[in-house]
Amino acid sequence: ARGTERGGTGGQGRAGSTAGLRAAENKILGGRGGHLKTERNAIVGCGCAGYHGAKALRENGYTGEIHVCTDTAEGPENPMRTAYYAGGKVTGEAALPFGSLADIARELDLTLHAGERVGSVDVKAKTVAAPDGKSEAYDKLLIATGASPFVPPTKGAGEAGVFTVRTLKDAQRIRERTDQGITSAMVV
Repeated sequence: ARGTERGGTGGQGRAGSTAGLRAAENKILGGRGGHLKTERNAIVGCGCAGYHGAKALRENGYTGEIHVCTDTAEGPENPMRTAYYAGGKVTGEAALPFGSLADIARELDLTLHAGERVGSVDVKAKTVAAPDGKSEAYDKLLIATGASPFVPPTKGAGEAGVFTVRTLKDAQRIRERTDQGITSAMVV
């Protein structure tokens, strides 16, 4: 699932296939005076915050390019629902409330860079770059890389059977362990 795909109408955006219409697509109302300007937005991360950032742009009339760089091929997860998935109360699909990345790219007309980790951001040059040097220019940038669970440095914290639960992969590891017949657990 590594690669770039464009949502919308076959990779040609909302406006159609001609160059003139494509240029018109990239114009948005900006500033207090309603001046027209062309912008290219980049979003690093496509969890809940990245998804809602892209959605807010579209809901507020932004029709220009939105490039989303995410190091995963999965849709945004709801961390609150992953615990329910671990406990067997919801399906894995229910823990992805916004759909797959491909669905989101189509819905919000995004240029998706899935499976591509951002290695650096150059705020002066206004570029984001992958570790291999491939870069994308932007006018505005939203960094929405999410969070990682904090495990206090305590004895036994790194042992087998100690889990964090934030992602579906975390929840799947817990389910695999409980499927082995575990009858008790402690949740902190």
